Amino acid sequence: MGTTAPSPVVRIVTAAGYALLAAFGAIQVGGVPSSVEGWVALAGTVVVTFWGKFSSSRTVIAPNFNG
Repeated sequence: MGTTAPSPVVRIVTAAGYALLAAFGAIQVGGVPSSVEGWVALAGTVVVTFWGKFSSSRTVIAPNFNG
């Protein structure tokens, strides 16, 4: 009784959703960037969030996860 790994497309879409939400959260806290450094920081937030969620072993939460 285990779960199968989610497909790569599902993992990409889920990770992109988390990255988008992280970008909106960063904008809510600090406002829309007005400098190059601000945009680089926002892009870094998106990239780090995407990669962190994409590489997670629990990208899609399954109700019967046995891990």
